[in-house]
Amino acid sequence: MTRHTAEHASGSPGSDTRFTRSFDAALQSNGVRVRRLQPMSPNLNAFVERWIQSLKHEALNAFVVFGLAHFDHIVREFVDYYNHASYCHTSLCA
Repeated sequence: MTRHTAEHASGSPGSDTRFTRSFDAALQSNGVRVRRLQPMSPNLNAFVERWIQSLKHEALNAFVVFGLAHFDHIVREFVDYYNHASYCHTSLCA
């Protein structure tokens, strides 16, 4: 089974009202490990948001998704492509 991780921008439990303990419990009951990000680290969120934008524009917008298994397959293939295939990271292409 694949383990997923959700990271909160809050540094301590209860410091962000968008994510409650019941939300954390719902994630954990579905096999998602909840991790807290360090406080005062706004750039971590920016990297994640940019990666999600790449996933949406380069992979998900090109397909009609027919269920969770199909979605998982598309994401796994994109992660492999992004990390190993011909995808040229900006820092390496310059």
